[in-house]
Amino acid sequence: MCSTRNEGPEDRDAVTQLVDYLRGLLNKEPGRPLYERYQAVLDKVTPRQTLRAYHLLYEAGTPVADLLDILDKSINAFHRALKAASWPRPDPDSFAGYLLQENAALLARLDAIRQQIMHPENGGDGTLLLAINDLQTFEAHYTKKENILFPFLERKAPYFKGLGIMWALHDEIRRRLKQARQCLNDPACTVQERRAILGKLLFGLHGMVF
Repeated sequence: MCSTRNEGPEDRDAVTQLVDYLRGLLNKEPGRPLYERYQAVLDKVTPRQTLRAYHLLYEAGTPVADLLDILDKSINAFHRALKAASWPRPDPDSFAGYLLQENAALLARLDAIRQQIMHPENGGDGTLLLAINDLQTFEAHYTKKENILFPFLERKAPYFKGLGIMWALHDEIRRRLKQARQCLNDPACTVQERRAILGKLLFGLHGMVF
């Protein structure tokens, strides 16, 4: 359970509105009107409020796969506010610094895969399969976050208890990665199925990296 200590009424109200916005995404409400309804909050949302809102939905029983499906879209809606958040940048040679470098490397891989999907004439299914298989090398990245970073943060402050959702999201990413490999290895997997599976994988990974 996320602690509400050290939160004022304005902070709690922002989390409540953010939860309502995320529920709108889950219910597939029209994007523009939904965004405009909550824009005042989305323009100044903090990373902690974002974590709490997602954790509250997770605790309420929202399927992890559904949360992952809206993660990239929701981050896109308030990425300016998250980027503007003030936080001390870690030393490049520190553990956190290495994690950020690995995040950047993963984003570069995802962009390359996206280009392969958009321009299949530049490489066949074999090339795409190699690129998807190569994402498995980032398993160590997730393991380091799960075994070192998350436990440290949860000990550091009560509101980081919401990181429990991150384990579940990582497991969903692993499931989608396996599904993508199986599809690319299966001649019976149609082009439409492939696009849907790869799209879910890439959107989920991109949302997790941001």
